[in-house]
Amino acid sequence: MFERNRSAVGPQASVIAWLGEFAGDVRALSAKPEPDELLAIAAQTLGRSGMPHAMLEGIEALLQYGVSPLDVDGGSVLDEENRADAAARAAVLPVEQARLQRRIDRIEAAAHGKAVCAKAGCRSRAHSLGRREREVLGRHGAMGVQLQWLQCCDPGCGHRFMPAATLAGIGPHKYTAGCASTITMLCTALPYGKGVELLASAMGIEVSEHSAQVLTMERGAQLCALDQAAAEQYAPYDPTGLRRNYGRPTDAVASTSVPDVAYLEVDGVLPMTREEMPDKSKPVPGVRGGKGRRYKLEGREVKNAVLYGQHDAVQEMPSRGCLLRRRYVSHLGHWSGFALLVWLAVLRLRYDQVKVLVVLGDGAAWIGSLVQWLPMRNHVLHILDLYHAKHRVWEVARAIYGSNNAEISTKARWWCDLVEDGGADLAIRELRAL
Repeated sequence: MFERNRSAVGPQASVIAWLGEFAGDVRALSAKPEPDELLAIAAQTLGRSGMPHAMLEGIEALLQYGVSPLDVDGGSVLDEENRADAAARAAVLPVEQARLQRRIDRIEAAAHGKAVCAKAGCRSRAHSLGRREREVLGRHGAMGVQLQWLQCCDPGCGHRFMPAATLAGIGPHKYTAGCASTITMLCTALPYGKGVELLASAMGIEVSEHSAQVLTMERGAQLCALDQAAAEQYAPYDPTGLRRNYGRPTDAVASTSVPDVAYLEVDGVLPMTREEMPDKSKPVPGVRGGKGRRYKLEGREVKNAVLYGQHDAVQEMPSRGCLLRRRYVSHLGHWSGFALLVWLAVLRLRYDQVKVLVVLGDGAAWIGSLVQWLPMRNHVLHILDLYHAKHRVWEVARAIYGSNNAEISTKARWWCDLVEDGGADLAIRELRAL
């Protein structure tokens, strides 16, 4: 009916005409007809399901916002925006919930009588325990859906699960995939408190800091596991060290966006790590927290890389540049594991196809090993960054001439000027002679 009216009288008039047919009369919109009457018309127009009720709830939310009085004296544009956002969420939420329920119903109908246990290693048949309501939090608010619970028929297993939830994109938590992605993106870029505060302010979604932290940590672990598996799949060498055909990930950038020159900045940091020592820990009964536990504290190097292309670096002002786009890679462990993750990023960005890959490092031995490990090492230019080079020059000068020798400054500045003016080879030869 709506499509017929739109083709006949245009978009705006068709909406009014459709609402008129939907409510019996356009004037009835302000008169607020009886809900039963609207439901009967909605069922006739949209079909007898949960959708008519959802449509009515959405229309009612828009109508209430449209006819609500204006705060001429105390209101502002920001207040109006907040009310509009709330009305938009309230209007779409019931329809979204009805569509999600319809999707779940179709999934369960297609799998009727074919259910098997979802527990790893168990393929026994499963029987239904009936439907139960579950709350799902999406980007527009909380939704209640009916999901069928199944239980494994094997008495030794007895695993209970909701197969339609996974197939519909609902994870073990109450969040939809889109909502979970929004939460974790905010809480990765910001502290948890600021992340949930911004989430509530911008999208009206309220979650606790603890829930946001648990969700972010779990999804981060899943992402690391996926990257690790992909890094091993596309490794350039087999276990014996021989070259192999590694292919390219399907999420790589287009082949038309390969720059001539790309950059790989590599460095390491040493944060403190804490690991419990079970053999020396004696938790105190009835006491919460870490009382009685003993931990091993040590610094472990986290290896980091930043990758970007020549067109990603721009001049922001005469004395300052900036990066428009960059890709980060971090790894807590040996450089060989880090190298696999860096190579995965190189393949995704197609930097293995550039004419020159500039690797900038601080002179650490593992960075040199990484450069030699790269399959396209003939196209790699390894540069020791200027500040580390100058720092090492001053260290060598003090070691040669002594800390209190007046010649330190003269010689160190001479060598630094050589390095900065392109005479690094001459400075190295002179230092080696000494």
